[in-house]
Amino acid sequence: MAPIAYAYHAAALCDMVEDYFGKSEGWSILHANGGYRWFLNALDTRLAPPRRHVWTFMEPAAFLALPAEVGGTASGVHDGGTITVTATAGDLHTGAGFQPFHVGELLQGTGLAADPMIERWISPTQVSFTGDAGSEFTDETINVPHPGVIDLPESFGGLVEKPVYIYDTAYARPQFEQVSPEAIFIIHRRSKTFGTPRFYALMAKPFTAATGQRWQIMFAPRTDVDRVVRLRYRVQPAVLTDAADVFPLGGPDHFETIKWAALAHAEYWLAHAPGVCNGRFQELLWASIDADMVLYETDRAQK
Repeated sequence: MAPIAYAYHAAALCDMVEDYFGKSEGWSILHANGGYRWFLNALDTRLAPPRRHVWTFMEPAAFLALPAEVGGTASGVHDGGTITVTATAGDLHTGAGFQPFHVGELLQGTGLAADPMIERWISPTQVSFTGDAGSEFTDETINVPHPGVIDLPESFGGLVEKPVYIYDTAYARPQFEQVSPEAIFIIHRRSKTFGTPRFYALMAKPFTAATGQRWQIMFAPRTDVDRVVRLRYRVQPAVLTDAADVFPLGGPDHFETIKWAALAHAEYWLAHAPGVCNGRFQELLWASIDADMVLYETDRAQK
């Protein structure tokens, strides 16, 4: 087989494994991912006992918006003294929508005769309040208070540090305190008062096989104005696919290490024992770890 062109994407990684072992296309994706996981889990065997190295590139920063309101358009239909409000577009329709705790809060909108109080929660897209035919409306812009529960990035695998408010001259920016989800629930139960969020809690979303594990972050009290926080989190990497537009974490600096990790994984699979490829992978892994620690020593000095 002719030598392959050197590149830094997952398709090239698979080609290298196939080329080294003389295997057909498609055989290598298992070992590309297996070696990639060996690299990401980075067990530094020079230490006694061996200890896992945490890569700096697996701890990115993200900005998280804390909105005060959830908005959209909705229509209200009268029936027997009750106005049933149905969200038709916007975040109220496609996002978290109406929540049971919105009962007792005001439904606000420029096209409403007044700001009626929500009396009954029906579903994420429907609520109702007492009213007559004169209270009907069609495709009006409305909003309700935000629930204070926000989805974290799909790749979220844990917080590295507490969230931190960005600079703002108009609003307070206190330090956050982590509490349990129950504590957040209790704060929300005790008061519907809005203010400056000071507490947060992480909570797993209900698991679905189609998306995998996802997470949310909850804040209390619920914010009275739109705010932004910055946080760093641990990445849960996606599975590699044999494609030229899919790149492993680490970039070109660590691609040689990832390549030999994939070769070592295939070698172990075929021989059921570590071999030459594993020895080369260990050497390159130590070099990658050292480079990661030196290049990002400012970050490491804080840990």
